[in-house]
Amino acid sequence: MILNVLNPQPVQIDETILPFTEKFTYLGSCVTPDGGAKDDIINRLGKARTAFRMLNPVWKSQQYKLSTKIRLYRSCVLSTLLFGSECWRMTDQDLSKLSSFYIKNLRKIARIFWPQRISNEELLEHCQQESIEKILVERRWKWIGHVLRKSQNAITRVAVQWKPEGRRKRGRPKTTWRRTAEAEAATMGQSWGTLRTLAQDREKWRDFVAALVANGKKGSEYDSDDAGRNDDDGGSDTDDNGGDDPGPPLGAINEPGLQERAALQVQGLRAAGPYQEAADVESQH
Repeated sequence: MILNVLNPQPVQIDETILPFTEKFTYLGSCVTPDGGAKDDIINRLGKARTAFRMLNPVWKSQQYKLSTKIRLYRSCVLSTLLFGSECWRMTDQDLSKLSSFYIKNLRKIARIFWPQRISNEELLEHCQQESIEKILVERRWKWIGHVLRKSQNAITRVAVQWKPEGRRKRGRPKTTWRRTAEAEAATMGQSWGTLRTLAQDREKWRDFVAALVANGKKGSEYDSDDAGRNDDDGGSDTDDNGGDDPGPPLGAINEPGLQERAALQVQGLRAAGPYQEAADVESQH
């Protein structure tokens, strides 16, 4: 792979010319010329989908509590999905794919299918989980704190602070990983200089990351030039039994009158099904 070279010369080793490639895998991550994470996310979604299907007997079993299933999901599936996500340059389409996959899995684990309708916020509250966006922000800034505590000559720290030479093309600048991190830090009134000092104190850094995650996506707008709003995770909407299981769309409870109907349905769910299981767990504590 060659970047920003007008007339690339072939690389020859022992009379063998090495072929050029448009992308390659390094340490489990897919590297592309544009620096984006689209191919890497598609790859991780495929691996995470396989890991989720391998645990189908656990998700369908009535012997395990919902909290146990969620812990297994985070350990075996979510960790597979978000491997290397600390360095992803996210777009709106990338985030939509990850969120769609994440929400669909939680609905299957909690056994909430059509025609049952609850909002994504109620689903996350029921499963006691954060949104995929907050998980990504937390992972990214935990890794940034680790990097900023390294010595100034460490390769990872130099790479974070490095700026390419030359001038960019005309037009709106693309959202890069660095610009995303700077926008998120700006919402907390921080710069790279203050962050380097703050990262040396682990307690203060943990408090900073917690406050940043609670602050949400304010000031951190992902690049949407090459992506429309698309809630498809790139996989099939067909459930494991062969039937269609689309579930409610993202943000389904937005129409007038649906709030009241949803509240009644939620009360019915709490009386039977996974809500009763969650209530039993809370009563034990």
